[in-house]
Amino acid sequence: MTTTTTRKGKGTERPEADGEKCREALAALYKNVTMAAHGVNVLTPYVTDRQVAKAMRKQAEQYDVFADQIKDLCKQCDFRPTALSRAAQLMSEVSLKLKMLSDGSLTHAAKILMQGTLNGIIDLCRIDCEQVSDDILSLHGQVLNYEETALENAKQWL
Repeated sequence: MTTTTTRKGKGTERPEADGEKCREALAALYKNVTMAAHGVNVLTPYVTDRQVAKAMRKQAEQYDVFADQIKDLCKQCDFRPTALSRAAQLMSEVSLKLKMLSDGSLTHAAKILMQGTLNGIIDLCRIDCEQVSDDILSLHGQVLNYEETALENAKQWL
């Protein structure tokens, strides 16, 4: 469905929000932040440096905050995001644990965390935000900025 109605946003005109595009973007955002929180939570127990572990717990908490914000936007769209399947969680968990068994160093944990974060950034960049609401576009930007910052922060743990 294409509309000719436009709305102004940050100096440009944007197409009117499309309900299906909004639901697709919210589903992708929800998958991104829940997978990120899950990965960080699985890795954190392997980190022996207290400050790094604390930073990782805060990171997971922020992803949970984003997930709650996404759920609130989903309610406005009369949409319920799909949680990560138990199979996806298990596969991710086993993979991360095996990687940490092979090398339990902080450097290795940081590398894994950075790879996951980079994958998340790539996924976020692939979300079509052309016809989403301004609230979804704003939250998308916040999550993307957060992940870019998290990637930079993880470099100090190498």
